[in-house]
Amino acid sequence: MSTLGLYFEDKPLRQGTKRGLGPADRYPQDKLQKEDELSATFLKHGFSLINPLISQPNESSSAKDVFMQKFSEKSEEDETLMPNFYEKRVLKSLKQIQEDSMRCFQIQDELKEAKRKVSIPKDCFRLIPTGIAAHQNRHRDLRIFLEDLSDSIPLEDLLNPKKRNTKIPMFVPRKNELFYLFAEHNVPVSRATWYIKLIAYNMPLLLPEQTSKSNRTKRQKDDPGAEWTKKVVDFFEDMWNKHTDYNLPSQKSQSASQAKPMSREAIEDYWNYACDILRYMYTENMLDKEEILLRILKICEAIKPGEEYKLRQILPILLVYISDYVRNTLHSRRLSFFASQMIYWIEVEMTEEQNREKNDAIATKDKLNNNLEYERRYDTLTWGLNSIIHMVTMYCPSALVWYDPGDIRNHPGSPLDILPQAPSQMMIPPSAAQFYNGEEEYLQYLRQHERMISKRSTAVENKWSRYTSKDSLTSAVITKVVDIIRVLDKAAQTIRGTDSSKSDPLKPVYDPIFKLGNIETSSIIGTLCDWAVNSKRYGSFRAILIAKLLAQRKEEIDLQEPNRKSSVPVFQSELFTYLNESAPYSENTEAFHHLICLFGELIRHDCFSHSMYISSLISRGIRTDITSHSNPGMLIIFNCFEFINFITIK
Repeated sequence: MSTLGLYFEDKPLRQGTKRGLGPADRYPQDKLQKEDELSATFLKHGFSLINPLISQPNESSSAKDVFMQKFSEKSEEDETLMPNFYEKRVLKSLKQIQEDSMRCFQIQDELKEAKRKVSIPKDCFRLIPTGIAAHQNRHRDLRIFLEDLSDSIPLEDLLNPKKRNTKIPMFVPRKNELFYLFAEHNVPVSRATWYIKLIAYNMPLLLPEQTSKSNRTKRQKDDPGAEWTKKVVDFFEDMWNKHTDYNLPSQKSQSASQAKPMSREAIEDYWNYACDILRYMYTENMLDKEEILLRILKICEAIKPGEEYKLRQILPILLVYISDYVRNTLHSRRLSFFASQMIYWIEVEMTEEQNREKNDAIATKDKLNNNLEYERRYDTLTWGLNSIIHMVTMYCPSALVWYDPGDIRNHPGSPLDILPQAPSQMMIPPSAAQFYNGEEEYLQYLRQHERMISKRSTAVENKWSRYTSKDSLTSAVITKVVDIIRVLDKAAQTIRGTDSSKSDPLKPVYDPIFKLGNIETSSIIGTLCDWAVNSKRYGSFRAILIAKLLAQRKEEIDLQEPNRKSSVPVFQSELFTYLNESAPYSENTEAFHHLICLFGELIRHDCFSHSMYISSLISRGIRTDITSHSNPGMLIIFNCFEFINFITIK
């Protein structure tokens, strides 16, 4: 063993290079290398590899090129800069290079997408130019395709001609014949919508270009959304008529190939399918939503009181689309009139008719049983109609405001005039209060909107509008107030996006308010303060905006009247009057917070004097007996102003 150890000890690590087994077993060395220097720094700290991106005199290879020399050269001016100036400069340049390279890749991707054309698999389509009725021999292919479409075959396999014996029929459907075929084969609405998208996209590409014989110009393309909206609405209305009137004769204009439901069960299935596909296409934004809502509304208005079956069929559809109806004031108003008439018919007319039909000889127990049966019968209708009224009251109260357009066809008055009771007193659906913190909060929200509707209706009835006012002075004041509110609302939306370094953001607001018109500034102080503290508008910045506007107006008045030596602020009396007469009460928490913010900013801009305000209160005897003041918010205002004054002094 010792001999073997000596043998391996004396043996070299690898054999010589005579056999050509590769280069020598060593790294290439230079005569003068940095790590071979035995300096005091290297002996104490060791050799450290320096980042080649940082310019140093001992760089080697590609790091010592023109690009790095640009950053390594120092000038006399650069000596006063920060020590890491060159590192930041290099990192900034590298970041710019990365952004440029990413932008180049993005441009290439956009060019590829623009050059890429959608490949249409024409081999899997069969064009039927004139519709189904003229090609009865190809009607079999359409039946087979609809059976496959209603099955669970993947949509990719339907487009693959190798996996199907027949091609996909492509044609321009006449009227609503395609929806009848969908309903007959019970095609799922998602797969039926996929086939409709295929027809809408591929038919203009498969058909030859229709050109005019006179100038050979391309005919303007029709909107596929409007076209399919008309077809699906016709199908929906046709099934509605058949569903509500079984003995309705079929129209002569219908195609002979349409599957006409003859039994009551078939009509029920077709009606459910019409509702489902209408809702699905509506949700997929394939239809004109305004047209759909309008056509459903016309169906509702054609229903007369007493047609209970039609009301039971249309009410679930209205509840499905109610969230879209409340976005339009005119639609909400028409829908509210319809719901109010039906509620009046159920709760008043039907009750009176039932009482008249009762015989006095009926026992009391039988009367109670009849009343219970009557309530159970109309509970679902009452809940649904009440839900419509509640939704319109809370989310579109403008539709319930009273007004007289002068034409009976435009629904004069208010839908609330027809109701036997207020919306907050009507029966609440069981699931309505679960979206709030209980039924009490739900009713409180309803009553709040009822008061607002009543207040606006009273203002309309008293003819507050500038167009109906006989007094020219009142009309001028109303015009000015409306114009000021319009300017302020527009400024609240656009003032945040303006660049104050380029232009004065207050100028578009200041000039229309103070420089246009002959109305004095003191007469619009109340309007500006009301806009700043109103809880119906959003944004606490309104107080700052009004304070800056009044401060700018104060400076302009001081420049116009240089001899004015009064120490009282210009708008002190107007603001004092506003506090005493028009300030919001402390119960309105949000408006009261805006009030404190507004006067805090006015004090900071020297537009309102807190000390003079306190002196006026003391001189009027309000400071000594402040709790007996007519305005209950005066006590809180006084305490808050003391706090604001303390902060301002500090």
